[in-house]
Amino acid sequence: KSKSRKILDMNGEEKFYEAEKVKTRK
Repeated sequence: KSKSRKILDMNGEEKFYEAEKVKTRK
């Protein structure tokens, strides 16, 4: 099970993303 981490959206909104997806972020 991958942990999800909370990050800020471009609008400053808090959103949850899966750690595995965060690895591939730009």
